[in-house]
Amino acid sequence: MKYYSEKILPVIRSYKPNNVISRWRRRKYSSTIIFQSHTPISGDVKVIDYGSERQLVINGDTHSLSFTNGKWNEVRRECWGQFYRTPFALVRHPKVLLLGLGGGTVLHLLHQDLHPSSMVALERDPEILEIAKSFFSLANVPGLEIILGDASVTLKQLQTNNNKFDLIIDDIFYQMASDTINRIREHVEILFSLLHTGGSVVFNHPIDKPTEINHTRHFVHTLEDMDCVVSVKSIRQRWWNDIIFCRRKN
Repeated sequence: MKYYSEKILPVIRSYKPNNVISRWRRRKYSSTIIFQSHTPISGDVKVIDYGSERQLVINGDTHSLSFTNGKWNEVRRECWGQFYRTPFALVRHPKVLLLGLGGGTVLHLLHQDLHPSSMVALERDPEILEIAKSFFSLANVPGLEIILGDASVTLKQLQTNNNKFDLIIDDIFYQMASDTINRIREHVEILFSLLHTGGSVVFNHPIDKPTEINHTRHFVHTLEDMDCVVSVKSIRQRWWNDIIFCRRKN
């Protein structure tokens, strides 16, 4: 399997974290911090505006992107707009489970583009939830249930209650891409137990340095050994992400 085309290999080889394109630097707007705090769970949190663009930044990393006015096309080009563009068949008005709320960027896009019948989002930090409500219009997303708590515990509760979803987006356990095979298998099996027949799981793997592409390969090989069909989409915009789509073989 090829995880990226030969055309972008020179880009990957020359990649340096400090050279990632940051479009906001070319904008005519200066940054304005409209909120900042330190939470015991998440650490340093800022909400920053660049004109109509709003970012949720946690410990220096951008976790959510939205626009206070205008179209969200730029957001759709980034990872948030690609999570639900699965190559596998997806039922109309799917039931969606999101691991990791952030500012709720993907929830807005899911509502606009897929019109899910229901959405459940897991978030461990209640202060992040309040920030999403106050600064990222989370109340405008209908049919949304937020479950606060550690995702590892909450997933097992959902499993016990026999909850089922058509699409699961995992934007929390990205460090697991470099973990042991047994730990990866254990986590993935829990997610598969929460899927309707034919459902699929999406994993986000941020790429902060070239060697992390190898973590994507390791993760994909583990999924394939679990009898999964796997597809990888590499997003190389302002931020670099490998998005891993997978489902069980029929």
